[in-house]
Amino acid sequence: MNWKHHVSHFLIAFLAALGGASLTLLLVTHDLKNHSRAIIPLFSSSAPTLVYKGGPNAVTAVKKLGPAVVSINTVSIVKPSIPNMGQIPGMGHFFSRFFGDNNLLAPFSQSYEEAEAAGSGVIISKNGLVVTNQHVINKATSITVTLINHQEFQGKVIGADWLSDIAVIKIIHPPKDLPVAVLGNSNDLQIGEPVIAIGNPYEFENTVTAGVLSALGRKITADGRDYEDLLQTDAAINPGNSGGPLADLTGTVIGINTAIVQYAQGIGFAIPINTVKRVATELIETGHMRWPFLGIQMGYLTSKIAQYLKCPVHQGAVVYKVIPHSPAKKSGLKSGDVIVSVNGEKVKNPTDLADLIRQLRVGEKVQVQFYREGKLLSKEITLGVRPKSIVTK
Repeated sequence: MNWKHHVSHFLIAFLAALGGASLTLLLVTHDLKNHSRAIIPLFSSSAPTLVYKGGPNAVTAVKKLGPAVVSINTVSIVKPSIPNMGQIPGMGHFFSRFFGDNNLLAPFSQSYEEAEAAGSGVIISKNGLVVTNQHVINKATSITVTLINHQEFQGKVIGADWLSDIAVIKIIHPPKDLPVAVLGNSNDLQIGEPVIAIGNPYEFENTVTAGVLSALGRKITADGRDYEDLLQTDAAINPGNSGGPLADLTGTVIGINTAIVQYAQGIGFAIPINTVKRVATELIETGHMRWPFLGIQMGYLTSKIAQYLKCPVHQGAVVYKVIPHSPAKKSGLKSGDVIVSVNGEKVKNPTDLADLIRQLRVGEKVQVQFYREGKLLSKEITLGVRPKSIVTK
């Protein structure tokens, strides 16, 4: 009996000893002949993925939530990108000689054309309110909302917020008895819990993918927008999923899918549903989102900076600049102050301070503690409204 036979018997005994455990092992091989990847199952149990015996599962979650997920198609008017013919190697002199301008298509550069885009959304009220991403409906001149039964309706924007990437649209003349999604509480989430994503990637309607909640509180930058406090999941999220729900196995929405990492597998992001509810509520009530504003530019506190500022601590947010006419300016904060707490919550770095302020409300009074020339001081500051020039792009 050779060593391969011994190993084979050992593996069989080991797998048998698992005794009904739900386990699936995959071996990924490369087919040299066909130059393709093949997935060969080594062992699998009969238990389906993301199903708990006697409890919630992905199938029931999709049946509950799926009807409230819509497809959103938009049309916008954009200025086409006109190539500069003179930039073609060796052609600049030719075009300037005959046309007097390197851009042969210059006469048409002022023309505009229609651009179509697609995304997803979630119905949140019986009267036809739908939450989606701001980037899904950005600059749209026409919005079409398609229900799960393929009924199409025109939609209009109620409000949109660039900073959070949240928008609310309304179905014009909605049908009766619209299915409505249940919105959960993202403060209760735990890393590792199973989730599903529903949307319309590449216009494949009501596509469902499954995975787990991979991380909380992620910060990313995409398309010039700084996203804060995102949920990360390995459930596949593709173009067209934007605005669709991320849900738990009860079919309760825990987030709104918003971004993916290009050229990476298993890395998608969603906006926590508590943020969505806060922004959507204000958009519905006022048509726009008012973010709280302190009015400083800040940086990290290093040991050298702390020594220079005579600051006895090594954690905090250094005030680099106080914006004129801001709440910080009116309160007397100065460049060189080191903020160490807000309303008793410790501030370790600028990110902490930004997170704390973002969670507060416009007009709310906050107690800010800071060091100035080695002395611990405190001021009460009333938060203002973040200027539109900072919020929108």
